[in-house]
Amino acid sequence: MPKPLPIRRDDHIDAKISQLRKLLLTVEDLDEVSDYFHNVLVLDDAFIASGERSSNPRLVTALEAVLKRVAPEGKLGTPLIFRLPEQALCHGYTTWGRGHVVFLYFEQLDLGFCSYVRSLSSAEVTFMRFSLTNAPVSTWGAWQSANAASRGAPQ
Repeated sequence: MPKPLPIRRDDHIDAKISQLRKLLLTVEDLDEVSDYFHNVLVLDDAFIASGERSSNPRLVTALEAVLKRVAPEGKLGTPLIFRLPEQALCHGYTTWGRGHVVFLYFEQLDLGFCSYVRSLSSAEVTFMRFSLTNAPVSTWGAWQSANAASRGAPQ
């Protein structure tokens, strides 16, 4: 039986993740972060293959705190977290009540992003940027949200 080929570090993945980091730090319209993540990184097989299943209790606690702000009635499902060790990036999926959450988190920046949609048929998406740096649970750093429906997305 042949050995599986080791996953080699790919400079184009580093460049794409660097661009994602820059967008998360600089853009006001968080839809740009979501679009880039889904349309550039998620579609790249090398990006998907470079992640390892992981856990991050601190990130999970932060997600709960941030999501309570937009949907207080929700409860976090079991998160599926992947970590890219060389880039210190976590990303994944979970549920919040009946809604769906996609998230990413840069460990070195202590900065994360998540998108929340109440149902898969909803055109309304809430985007949040959050920081875990020196923030008590009741005030999880800076956050910002945008609503796809308010920008003219199809209803």
